Amino acid sequence: MSRSALPVTSLDPSKAPDEYGAAEASVAEFADVLALLDTTSAGLTSAEASRRLAEYGPNAVRSHRVSATAVLARQLKSAILALLAVTAVISFFLGDRNDAVIIGIILTASIGLGFTNEYRAERASAALHSQVRHTAVTLRDGSATEVDVADLVLGDILRLTLGSVVPADLRLIAVNGLECDESMLSGESLPAPKSLSPLPYSPIPLSALSTKVTGAPFICPRTTMTIPRQAPRSDSIPGSDARATTLPLAALLPLTATAFLAIVTETLPAGLLLQISSGLTISESAAGQMVSVYALGAVIAAIPAITLTRGLRRKPILLAVVTGMLLANTITAVVDSFTVTLVARFVAGAFSGVLWGMLAGYTRKITPAAKTGKALAIAMAGTTIAFSIGTPLGTYLGSALGWRWAFTILAVFSAILLVWIVGAVPDAPGQEQQTRTPLQRVVTVPGVAIILCIVFGWFLAHNMLYTYIAPFLTSVDAGLRVDVALLVFGFASVGGIVLTGSIIDRALRKMVLLSLTAFAAGTLALGLAGGNTLVLLVAVILWGGTFAGASTLLQTAVSDATGPDADVANSMLTTAANLAIFSAGTTGGILLDNAGPGLFPWAALAVIVVVFALAFAGRRAAIVPGRRTDRLPTSSS
Repeated sequence: MSRSALPVTSLDPSKAPDEYGAAEASVAEFADVLALLDTTSAGLTSAEASRRLAEYGPNAVRSHRVSATAVLARQLKSAILALLAVTAVISFFLGDRNDAVIIGIILTASIGLGFTNEYRAERASAALHSQVRHTAVTLRDGSATEVDVADLVLGDILRLTLGSVVPADLRLIAVNGLECDESMLSGESLPAPKSLSPLPYSPIPLSALSTKVTGAPFICPRTTMTIPRQAPRSDSIPGSDARATTLPLAALLPLTATAFLAIVTETLPAGLLLQISSGLTISESAAGQMVSVYALGAVIAAIPAITLTRGLRRKPILLAVVTGMLLANTITAVVDSFTVTLVARFVAGAFSGVLWGMLAGYTRKITPAAKTGKALAIAMAGTTIAFSIGTPLGTYLGSALGWRWAFTILAVFSAILLVWIVGAVPDAPGQEQQTRTPLQRVVTVPGVAIILCIVFGWFLAHNMLYTYIAPFLTSVDAGLRVDVALLVFGFASVGGIVLTGSIIDRALRKMVLLSLTAFAAGTLALGLAGGNTLVLLVAVILWGGTFAGASTLLQTAVSDATGPDADVANSMLTTAANLAIFSAGTTGGILLDNAGPGLFPWAALAVIVVVFALAFAGRRAAIVPGRRTDRLPTSSS
């Protein structure tokens, strides 16, 4: 080992300050270190320190993480809960369904309450830890200033005295009897003396260099240092702006699952009419009212519920919605009374109305402004997945296992979703009282009325085709089965929502007009196809692919137009869409009885032409041209 002193080196000015390690900074000329950090012995200005804090992030690393998965795993390890689960399964297969469901509810409630309490306790502990404040004295604007250690930046000049804790990797400038307690690093019982000169050994340990490593206590009258290196931005503490432009996918996926749950809960009875009517001893038409009552609940509840709750925090409302779905699906799976089932379905529909009214606004609140279009596409993808996969799968399971099992599976999914939301979705504030716009004034916001008319017309055209697709395909006698057509429609919808999510933030208006044009082309092809199966398939692909993004496009447009009143505006959008569904059923029934199913594509085409004209005319406030990021604020608040 060489006994010569470690040579003093020069720093490469082409490198960024945070590319150097503590060892390099410790053996460089002091003047080179100051030049590299663009600082002086008098310290930084407050403005420059603020700029560097924004660029490099806080001087802290993530700690005290709270894992929802770990908390849930601890809850599931309980032997008593495992015994209850086994008892519920045995009771179910022995025919005691009511006992099994009651035990299941108790089991779910126990796990949910235990998880919620423990998770909140850990979050509270982490929050208390984050309130512990450590300060350091640094030179700002030429004078000594006490700042939080998290606000220290590259180039700060620090003054540390007896008992101080080293807040970062530091380069010594001047010392006066410096000794450091490094027992936590080296195990030495006595404080180690420090000086400006490196030891005459090579290689030398980091602790012996003229730098100090974070965390070591000081035993000295006074020492002056500068910060040559800082924690990477990606390790910044929660709450920093490190993820200011990152799409919060982990928080958005539970919202996607909630949209999926709402749609499958609504549409599942349509695929199980025969089984439900047989099981409850009612007619098929009466069983079909389970869908109508659900939609009626959404129409009635959406606007008043959102108006009354828009000042409340978003996460508790979302949890209440999923809890309502859980109870409604559990009741549907257990009870034999058709009246009670209809009441449960109405309540579930009311909760879905609350969901559709708040989903877009909640998504915007937890997403950076420049990413809200893509975030909405992800959140609303649950509807597409439900139509293309969820409802057909539920129908298959209901046919194979029994319709009550299908709703039981939905209830279990709801319980799992509750836990997922608690652990993964951040809370967001409601709208402050002084910023709330009266309901009647939201309607008069420029662009809102046009968007609501577009929603009504587009959903009316779609549902006339979707509701009566079976008689239409039978009338053209092309050999295309209904299930095949709907499967193609579902896969086209998945492609459509992916395309919408990738383009919406750059070209919302172009995407709306292009989708309406392609939708019109699809309806025209349906009308002209006759018995040509290939043309019918192309028409279904155009139809499914373009309608898939309608909800995302129009919710984004109305949210942009109304800003902080987006929740109320989206509740109106939900009401308009459900009214369109009712109108499509009524209008379609009249057309079917008096003109035949062959007129459906032409009626839908006539409606969509009017919708296109409205969208084209709404360039000023409704469907605005240009990139959304050019006219939105930079924060998601």
